[in-house]
Amino acid sequence: MASESPRMFEKKEGTSDKFWEISLDGGSHTVRYGRVGTDGQSKTKDFDTEDKARKSYEKLIGQKTGKGYAEVTGNADSRQEKAKASQAQAKEREPFIKAILDDPDDMTSYMVFADWLEDQDDAQGELIRIQWQLEDENLKAAERKKLAAREKVLLKAHQSVWLDDLAEDLIGQKGPEDLLWGARRKFYDWEMGRGFLDSLNVAYLLPGFAKTLKKSPLVSTMRRLTIRHPSNSWDLEEIDEYAETEWDEDDAPSLKMLNGAKFSNMRHFEVSEQESQSCHCSATSVHNLIKLMPRLETLQLDAHDVNIGAIFRLKCPELRSLTLQHTADRHPLETLAKNTSFSKLESLYLWPHAMDHDAEGAYIDFKGLKALCASKNLPALKHLSLYLTDVGDKGVAELVKSPLFQQLQTLRLVYGIVTDAGVDTLCEHDLNHLETLDLSGNYITRDGVSKLKQAYPKVGAGEQHTGEPTDEYEYLWNGDIE
Repeated sequence: MASESPRMFEKKEGTSDKFWEISLDGGSHTVRYGRVGTDGQSKTKDFDTEDKARKSYEKLIGQKTGKGYAEVTGNADSRQEKAKASQAQAKEREPFIKAILDDPDDMTSYMVFADWLEDQDDAQGELIRIQWQLEDENLKAAERKKLAAREKVLLKAHQSVWLDDLAEDLIGQKGPEDLLWGARRKFYDWEMGRGFLDSLNVAYLLPGFAKTLKKSPLVSTMRRLTIRHPSNSWDLEEIDEYAETEWDEDDAPSLKMLNGAKFSNMRHFEVSEQESQSCHCSATSVHNLIKLMPRLETLQLDAHDVNIGAIFRLKCPELRSLTLQHTADRHPLETLAKNTSFSKLESLYLWPHAMDHDAEGAYIDFKGLKALCASKNLPALKHLSLYLTDVGDKGVAELVKSPLFQQLQTLRLVYGIVTDAGVDTLCEHDLNHLETLDLSGNYITRDGVSKLKQAYPKVGAGEQHTGEPTDEYEYLWNGDIE
């Protein structure tokens, strides 16, 4: 009886990665096929004679190679076998990773994992030990230099393995070169920490990479993720790989594809172009992604179309710093004030988009500030920065009589409608607990600025407007106006 060992063929094209395997056994052949990393489906076909089975077998191989499938001759070359091996390895590591995530800042679980890895002759165990040692601020310079040199050797030799399914993108810097503009020279910057992929900076998030990242086991231990530009529908239409797909113009497709990724150890998440007066990002569904970041400490979103109410309702018990910029909608601070999970929030920085032509008034208003002042859920808030507001003198009066005022170290009410009356209110109170006070861009006269500087010499009080605050809402144009 004629038989042939299974032959594996694979084809990767864009975000599609498929395998096709065929084996011959006498008068029948069996085909197995599917996405790389899955078991796929299998079909067996019987024939009257062995000769007919072989002819069909050879014909099918010819058809597949004609469609771009390439044969892989060993496990080392097969993406399917690598994916299955990676899945098996991840299964073995699960209890160790779970123990780490139960208390991710406790070194003990890492050392237990390092012991196990070293028993497997896996160099990642040594990397875990070295990188924990390098976190010791009291480490002597000579020892630090020695460990850092060894760390560099290990990373060079093994980073492609440790980056697993992300290696091809991160090391290869995959992506259309015409999307890298300005000072950007790479799609990705990353660092390893505590033996794992620790931080990732993505210059431009493409759908293919978003899918890979979502599925990667590495996301569970990652602590920092920065996305400089989520892809939008207009850019994607210009890229051959995505040109035939219809995208929702009001959403960020790649961010949406990340929804469901479990960033269990994420501490810092940022969507920001790092451009102070211009923003072209959209992040409609980003709040769904943040829901799965229970240890988040720092959140910065510089984007349009953010569901601000949903952000203010998030359960983030470890959140210390919240920054929203370029957001073009009312900021319901009364919603944030009711959030009992924000008890550790220390810094709130809000700089909305410039006023839209059909808008009336500011996106940050007196109603929201009043709720913030009355809240008992913000005992740790020390730094309050509110830009483009209409809280005005009434807001200043509400603030200084609240317990919140005495706990503040930073107060910025920039680009608003505070006048000399608000200055008088401030000067009636002790300002010495403040380290920063900024009332730039309001409607304070020269005399008012002089009085304010006498009470608090370090005050920021430049760019004051003249006339009436409602005259074309001049103070509300000091934001993103692209």
